[in-house]
Amino acid sequence: MKTSVKKFLELLKPDSPYFSENSTPAKDIQTPAKQLQIEITHNESSKHDNVTEFWFKPTLSIKLKKVLVKIENDEDIIEGNTLIEYDKNKWYLLAGYEDVRTGDKWIFTFVYSLADQNKTSTLKINYTV
Repeated sequence: MKTSVKKFLELLKPDSPYFSENSTPAKDIQTPAKQLQIEITHNESSKHDNVTEFWFKPTLSIKLKKVLVKIENDEDIIEGNTLIEYDKNKWYLLAGYEDVRTGDKWIFTFVYSLADQNKTSTLKINYTV
């Protein structure tokens, strides 16, 4: 492994507190406007030392099957719960990782369905810390 990033937190339940916007999110700008877009942002955890939290905000309500996370040679799978609906335009905690470095390039691949449909789709987002 080239990196020492370690998963610390996992996807929280819908009663988790929403993200308070205090940093600039990255958008997936390659997705057409009428389809789902997901913003990703990160911030240092206020509860855990040396933990960077990653947050997401969908533009449409979705149900997550899973999120594949890749950082250099490390990969992680965050299992979703299709019984939980993530409301559009609200921030949710995705995961927290230890030892995240500025300049790290992350790839988040969301496997989801729109809340009102059963069709599974994927959305890949490149994100630089």
